[in-house]
Amino acid sequence: MVNAKMRSRARGAIVGTAIGDALGMPVEGLDPATIVGKFGCLRSMVAPKGGTWAHQTHKLRRGQWTDDTQLMLAIGESVVSKGFLDFEDIAKRHVLCLNDPRGWGRSTLTGIGKIKAGVSWWNSAAPDGAGNGTPMKIAPLGILLALKRISRFEACAAVVNISRMTHGDPRPAVAGVIQMEAVAKAITHGVAGLHSVLTASPASAEMLEWSLDDRYMPGQNDHVSLASALRRAVDMAQAGDNLSDIRDAIGAKSFVVESFPFTVAAVLKYRSDPEACLIELAAQGGDADTTCAMAGALLGAAHGLSAFPERWRRPLEGYKRLVAMADGLCGPKDLEQCPSGFGQRPRISFGRKPAQVAGQQPGLPGVPK
Repeated sequence: MVNAKMRSRARGAIVGTAIGDALGMPVEGLDPATIVGKFGCLRSMVAPKGGTWAHQTHKLRRGQWTDDTQLMLAIGESVVSKGFLDFEDIAKRHVLCLNDPRGWGRSTLTGIGKIKAGVSWWNSAAPDGAGNGTPMKIAPLGILLALKRISRFEACAAVVNISRMTHGDPRPAVAGVIQMEAVAKAITHGVAGLHSVLTASPASAEMLEWSLDDRYMPGQNDHVSLASALRRAVDMAQAGDNLSDIRDAIGAKSFVVESFPFTVAAVLKYRSDPEACLIELAAQGGDADTTCAMAGALLGAAHGLSAFPERWRRPLEGYKRLVAMADGLCGPKDLEQCPSGFGQRPRISFGRKPAQVAGQQPGLPGVPK
């Protein structure tokens, strides 16, 4: 059974992603001093006044979200529509989002542009793509894992497949796996579950980085370990360091080795106060829409939809659509009444090109049609 608490937490993970995204959107690319000068303390959603991605987001209004939520919807709505993980369909939905790009990073633009041009999603990644484009959109898989609709192996392999559409470096996939597992554990065990995954994230990242390094296209741009950055972030959060000091030490840019550990530190510090966490994260600027989106997913999964105040939910773009997708991922309240096909296990390859299955196009995973 999907009880009311778990359903609320699933909704919280999805809506929390969008709330964090919309809250951080107007201050993306800005430094803390500039944010204070333009907006003061950012307690409510506001319209943008320029930033690093102003060429894509300057026309957005208060409460609108960016690529984090766009591409999360591409994943989640594909699963709800198809009833299983269809990576070809997920890739096509990413391509459709190119009609309205909202702050897309270079790796995502490159990878999805290749798919639009006819390249298989299995070979489309930007070879050195090491941004945070995977963990920012992965909350739907955390819901599926929490509700045991896919196994842990399938969930991890799905993160890798989705990541390789755009990011050739393994570290975004590693961050995506940890984010997905943290969402799942938060839905099933609340704040305690979230805390356990995040405090263990350095060890998890070390294992995953080692496992993935020779499985597909390791990054060429540097050799910074995500595990070491996470270890420093967790240590500083547990020591009670100020978030601004953690930002100075780790960074908050879109490079996944900066923004993901920074988000983990913020969530650990403010895990019992979602509102304060997102306000403080937004005030630190950097890749604020994504740090806030990732934090919103984690805190919403731990606390449920009620974690976010009405002043954030009311102006949020597509609120009903987001809730409907979350409910679709949960399925009927009684899992035994699940529509035919939804509970089927997708056969997902991990780290190597999927074999062609009779009746399917080359390059697609063996999933039911």
